[in-house]
Amino acid sequence: MAAARNGTRRGPYAKSSHQRDRIIELALDYFGQQGYHGTSMREIARGTGLSQAGLLYHFPTKTDLLTAVLESRDTLPEVAARSAVERAQDPLAGMTAVIVDNASNRQLVQMFTVVSAEATDERHPAHGYFRQRSQIVIALMRAGLEQAVEQGLVRRDLNVDYAARQCQALMYGLQVQWLFDPSTDMVGLFQHLLDGFAVPTPRPPPDAKDSRRAADASGQ
Repeated sequence: MAAARNGTRRGPYAKSSHQRDRIIELALDYFGQQGYHGTSMREIARGTGLSQAGLLYHFPTKTDLLTAVLESRDTLPEVAARSAVERAQDPLAGMTAVIVDNASNRQLVQMFTVVSAEATDERHPAHGYFRQRSQIVIALMRAGLEQAVEQGLVRRDLNVDYAARQCQALMYGLQVQWLFDPSTDMVGLFQHLLDGFAVPTPRPPPDAKDSRRAADASGQ
């Protein structure tokens, strides 16, 4: 059946797309709870009400399914981060906006945390993806800090390479803490790190009258 005039699909095409979305959604949950290796295609098929053959029709291998999960729902870091930066007023606020976005989707954060830990093994099918993702996040953090330096928001003597890695490490570590304890203030703690990079605010010179009062109080 042809696509509808408004661009949406009807009939078997829409049904097939809906089934793929259901499979991806369930796989996101399973991978987040059990990891990639701990999840079987059989249980995902059972959870979606499909036969294993029906599941394999949409995703011939578990690697294909993992790839679809990683690339779904704008989870690619360059997409999510750039969208957050565009909504922010300055580059530092843009970096914090990435944390705000993460805090709005526990299921996604859990999946990335669990599977990325597995993917440190070079034999893992998502090893290349997560390695590239880490490099992209560091590059985006570095670019944001460099822009902040140019705008006078951050100290010019800041080592942006080190600072970008600090930002990435804190962001990932805070996600783990948040998964254990949802009361963890990821945004506030990340902002505290950024505050340490800021240009120091000069103290105003002491008022002459205040100096005299202080001297009198001390008996001088």
